[in-house]
Amino acid sequence: MQLTVMLTGSQLAAEIAAPLVARLDTPTLERMLERGRKSEESISPRGMGAEDWLAHNVFGDGVTAPYAWADLTGQRETEQTVWHADPIHLGIGRESVIIGSLAEDPLSDAEADALITAANESLGDAARLSRVGASWFLHAREAWQLEPLPLAAAVGRPFATRGSLSDDELHWNRLHNAVQMTWHAHPVSESREADSRPTAGGLWLHGGGKWKPRPPLPWPALHSDRPELRGAAASAGAEGRVASAPVTQDALLVWDEAAGPQQQQDWQAWLAAMCVLDRRLAALPPASLTLVLAGDTGTCTWKTHATDRLRFWRSHRLEMALREPPS
Repeated sequence: MQLTVMLTGSQLAAEIAAPLVARLDTPTLERMLERGRKSEESISPRGMGAEDWLAHNVFGDGVTAPYAWADLTGQRETEQTVWHADPIHLGIGRESVIIGSLAEDPLSDAEADALITAANESLGDAARLSRVGASWFLHAREAWQLEPLPLAAAVGRPFATRGSLSDDELHWNRLHNAVQMTWHAHPVSESREADSRPTAGGLWLHGGGKWKPRPPLPWPALHSDRPELRGAAASAGAEGRVASAPVTQDALLVWDEAAGPQQQQDWQAWLAAMCVLDRRLAALPPASLTLVLAGDTGTCTWKTHATDRLRFWRSHRLEMALREPPS
């Protein structure tokens, strides 16, 4: 069996790697790295190591939303453009408005439905907003040419637009401004603000496109808790499974437990997440393993085999493996 395991958020900036790795209790990961060999290192100019690796090896481009929609609803949207449309909080920085996530204090179902209804009144016939659980989508009649970053890469950055905008960008800005004004005066926002809770100040579109079949993947199965990855696998003729499903064949496993803590710089939670991932590595069936360690600046790939336990002359420091490649 051949498995590729991606640990998103597992790599750290050089200045914090040493003290954190010293506190790690990950014997399986350390043993794999000590007996394995480093095979590849890639740099992400956008500061999105995991997303760039997945775009290259799974999607082939930045289109993700129609595959998430297909996985969650069973519907393949080939006519309209489907976007991820994540609600965001806009915070006040020293010199700009900062993009924030609502992940730590999400909208309730009732709040989300009320805001979506109000937004759709503002959007008119140009587009329609909907959600499936916590995943929000926007269906647009026109194929807007927009190239925003995924929300995970935009959080913490200034909310700003370039000086020169295309017609499609101007069109979406007008629609988005109407939604923002509607939400600003909405009872949901007033109630959350009164309780000192983050409000939904706008929408972040990303990953837009239409469903189409994908070329075959190198793996017959893909395990992930991301619906866009499971949907992309299905469009390529592979099996899309949740991350916790039993591993019974060659597969790509994408494990995201460490990504949130790494992004939020919650290092206690990151240490705990890495211990969970270590136990999951230990529970894998015997296999030739490709381990993809991912951070902000890029990825580092290691290969291990069943016979590597005999190769005692190999020795790699865990700290070096979990240190992000220089950008």
